[in-house]
Amino acid sequence: MYTHFAQPRSFRITAALLMLAALCGRAIYVFAPVGSDTAMFVYAGKLVASGGRPGVDLLDNKLPSVGLLMQVPERLFAAHWPLYGLLGLVMSVVASLFLWRLARRWLGESAAMFVAVASVLWLNFTPAVYGQLQLETFGVFFSSIAAGCIAEWLAKRDFR
Repeated sequence: MYTHFAQPRSFRITAALLMLAALCGRAIYVFAPVGSDTAMFVYAGKLVASGGRPGVDLLDNKLPSVGLLMQVPERLFAAHWPLYGLLGLVMSVVASLFLWRLARRWLGESAAMFVAVASVLWLNFTPAVYGQLQLETFGVFFSSIAAGCIAEWLAKRDFR
């Protein structure tokens, strides 16, 4: 029995293999043809960036804020579709790193390893990721950063 909660070597190897499999599953979308959701999100961003009106010039079941959000990647990447897949992969990895750091600070090293594995698996769960870029990736990314900032403030009570 591990009384000091150290992970056995087999756990670390299994965790690394699970994370690698999840990341490879997401990385496939860097090379996949563009999906209809990603294309619609990018078009909404292009419409807003060029002065168009969501809901008038483009009618979609997403909120008009999608165009506001997606105009930044659209201006950076234009129609270079592999970059959108790479953006989704990078945002999921950064969100996982934020969650890992947060768990390490507040829950300890053992829990942090579990959080790292769980977050990488769930953010890159290939059957649930249907394209190069999903709006949920943005939500999780910004929520993870906000959670990290709040945790830092709670720890230090410093607004910087």
